[in-house]
Amino acid sequence: MNNTQIPKKRIGVNPDHITITGSLTAAYLLAQIIYWDKTYNGEFYNSDKAFADQLKIGLDAFKAAKSILKNLNLVSFFQKGPYRATYYVLDRDVLKKVEDDLTSFSNLRAFTER
Repeated sequence: MNNTQIPKKRIGVNPDHITITGSLTAAYLLAQIIYWDKTYNGEFYNSDKAFADQLKIGLDAFKAAKSILKNLNLVSFFQKGPYRATYYVLDRDVLKKVEDDLTSFSNLRAFTER
């Protein structure tokens, strides 16, 4: 992905991801990362500014959302190459585990509230 590529498909935000991250912006960023992860079958790169521009959010909000995803171990970031591009790697195992844990908790809560 380069700075001029913008997905033609609309990316929806999973409400569970808002619960998991505690942030609509982080859930929005996660949705985009999941999309690019599937598109490129793994790691991809983009600059913070270009990514924030694509999502139509401010750079500070983008960096805060990125920090949330990193602290939850959902996404890792590293730089490489001559331009020191930021590469993104979604940890699919961690994402699945937190989604499964949330589903289990929600099902248990619904069962016990009867």
